[in-house]
Amino acid sequence: MNPVLIPPRRPRHEPLRFRPSSTIVSLLVATGAVLAGCAGEDGRPGAGATTSRATACATNGNGAFSESTFLLSMGSALGYFRAGIWEPYQSGQLEPTRPSRAALVGVGLAATQSSRDVENAADNIARDAVLCDALAAPLAELGELLASLGAATDSDKVFSDAVDPEALTAVAKAQALFNTVVEVSREHGMTITPTKPNLF
Repeated sequence: MNPVLIPPRRPRHEPLRFRPSSTIVSLLVATGAVLAGCAGEDGRPGAGATTSRATACATNGNGAFSESTFLLSMGSALGYFRAGIWEPYQSGQLEPTRPSRAALVGVGLAATQSSRDVENAADNIARDAVLCDALAAPLAELGELLASLGAATDSDKVFSDAVDPEALTAVAKAQALFNTVVEVSREHGMTITPTKPNLF
């Protein structure tokens, strides 16, 4: 009997790819699993969300934490995500078998800018031990997801005929992480208000 070959597991940091999907049902199941099972009991990222950025809390960054800069960065990140990714996702423009090519281009632009803003916000909160301990893990995971979405919509993949359900699952997970960051920030007296990007 011939041995059964098991394909290697995708590395964690490998960019998500757009490729033909099997069924829309698998997308719905996967998205539900993300929203229901990838967070802790309180709806926040579980223990696995802690990354190398979280360890920076022990040493903190250089300089003083700036609340206005943090709110500006996160407001921009959330604005780009909502306008360029979440709204097209909600309206069906990223439907797995018939995605809008214009929407995919917008996803790439929005994800790239949003990930930069999240990274700036993470660097800023590293200067405050309390905020770093509360926000470093979700910000690190969010930044990685957004960077993966940006890489998945480069010029070689934008014109594919279908969207990988795994990529769309990442959109739902990013939305959940944004909600976590907004909630935790509010608990620390900071209200994140999304800003409308000029590109959308």
